[in-house]
Amino acid sequence: MGILGNLGASLGIGAMSVRITAPSRICAGETIEGVIQISGGKVDQQASGLSVALQLCWETEDDEGRKQTRHSTLIERRLALSGLVAADSLHEIAFSLTLPAALAVAPKDHWHAVSASVDIPSAIDAGGASTVRVFPARPMGALLQALTDELGWPLSDFDPTHAPAGQVRALFSPPASLHARVDRLRLDVGASGGTFAVHAMLDLKEGLWRALTKQDERFIEVQGREVSEIVNKIQTFINKWTDSNPS
Repeated sequence: MGILGNLGASLGIGAMSVRITAPSRICAGETIEGVIQISGGKVDQQASGLSVALQLCWETEDDEGRKQTRHSTLIERRLALSGLVAADSLHEIAFSLTLPAALAVAPKDHWHAVSASVDIPSAIDAGGASTVRVFPARPMGALLQALTDELGWPLSDFDPTHAPAGQVRALFSPPASLHARVDRLRLDVGASGGTFAVHAMLDLKEGLWRALTKQDERFIEVQGREVSEIVNKIQTFINKWTDSNPS
């Protein structure tokens, strides 16, 4: 590598790139399996190591309004990578990362990401990241994923700060067809002895119903042993208030 090549590598100009392919969601206690794709840049570069990690990320803003992403590394694993990464070459390295069963869901305004970083001596390390939604450990995590998939309500956030003891509080946004009627669906989910216990709150938008009743929140308590049973009961509850709620 010539002088200009060395300079370009040290500044990150035309350097290698790192891309991660991994699941977009997973339950705590499960194993993330994915692939790290390393693409050589315009110059040869020497790699001395590779790490993959799970990070908790958040955004900060300074006095001048400039935003910056911060992170805290929760789990990290070193992988074998040492030697020359030739210009325009392509390398794929499989990885697995087992999450602790007690791993907490991301609090409001935070998110999890799987990141990979290639160590490059005397240069800027190359890295990449992929966002992953971490659900609670099974069985609660499996129930929440099923509610997301089968009801068609996107999971917008977890609220561990206000969740009842021993439960998970999940907030769902309505599908497009219900935007005019509903603000959100809130579920407090617990599981004990093979039985699910769910406290659901449907937050209705302002309209004739709210004007007449002075109420905008509807509640229900649901119990059951099967995921499908809980999903069906929550769907019935939603249908009751969205089908008959005057706009």
